Amino acid sequence: MAGGSAPLGAEPSSAPRAKLVHCGAQDCLKISGRRDSTSVIVRVNGEPVLVEGGTRWRTKLPVARLRRMSPRFARTASVTLSNPLSSTETTYEIDLPIGLLGGTTPLAALEVTAW
Repeated sequence: MAGGSAPLGAEPSSAPRAKLVHCGAQDCLKISGRRDSTSVIVRVNGEPVLVEGGTRWRTKLPVARLRRMSPRFARTASVTLSNPLSSTETTYEIDLPIGLLGGTTPLAALEVTAW
């Protein structure tokens, strides 16, 4: 499970969390967190995402979509909570599972030896 880091001055427990889950035939990144009200807009890497729940929200992003909205080999994603009523934004950096957005190298052979 990957966690998140809170911005300066915020309680760590308020930071969104992320973990890799199955959603149908594909893998998804489940991101969950808390917000002050249901009017708060949740964005991942700058893109608004549809969330379920009230002040305790969650969303599932297919890994393919996350790849399109992230730099290659990214190790974190930004989650921004935008409150249109108070004109405030809070951005968190969440850790992605290791290697989630990395590339793959096809191997013709792999030799393992014991010393």
